[in-house]
Amino acid sequence: MASAQAANAEDITIGDKTYNIEKLIERKIGPGTVYTRLRLPDYPLNVNLVTVDLTVLVDKQPAHVEYYNISGVKCRKPDTPGIYIRHEGNKTDKIIVN
Repeated sequence: MASAQAANAEDITIGDKTYNIEKLIERKIGPGTVYTRLRLPDYPLNVNLVTVDLTVLVDKQPAHVEYYNISGVKCRKPDTPGIYIRHEGNKTDKIIVN
């Protein structure tokens, strides 16, 4: 076994056994998505991980927008002057089109 750890190495414990892991590559491959390659020096094993932060992906998605006239009838995006109700995601508000 190696007597000194690499600068990008760390120990993890699984159960009652401790393993040394070296991080070979860590690369952002998309919004909220990271690719990591790890190596276990004591074993002939490389581990490829892809981690995804779903909150980043969900927050980036545009909310579906629906419009209703003042009588509550669903309509297209308003272009005629009047008061409309806009429902976007979990937010609802009134808008005035001049």
